[in-house]
Amino acid sequence: VNAVMPYISHVQDHVRAFIARPDSKQSFLSDFQKYYNLIDDDMREDPEVKAEIHCAISKFRNELFEICDTRLKECQTELQRIVQEHWLTNLLTELVNVYSAAMQLEIDRCCDSLQFLIDYYSGVITKMPCREP
Repeated sequence: VNAVMPYISHVQDHVRAFIARPDSKQSFLSDFQKYYNLIDDDMREDPEVKAEIHCAISKFRNELFEICDTRLKECQTELQRIVQEHWLTNLLTELVNVYSAAMQLEIDRCCDSLQFLIDYYSGVITKMPCREP
């Protein structure tokens, strides 16, 4: 768990920074607002000017949709990149390897202890002669 929480925090910070990247929507909005404000109030009632404004609005909307679609594709690509890092799989593999090594050490220690006890009691039972110098 100690290794997971910093990684999750790092990924969250990265995603927040990735989403908060600046884009050009504000400049498109400012340009459209300037264009719209340049039209006189008296002219806005004219059907041809209304049609031109509607065309400008459609163009503005399409540009915003393109920006949003591009950002969506970039976000999906970044998500796939994060998922394909296989960080969790690598961490779990490492954890299983460490656990297996620890279990093998414990089994080896137990076998050595049992062998020591077997050797000791077989020596006691058979009353091995002492070596004389």
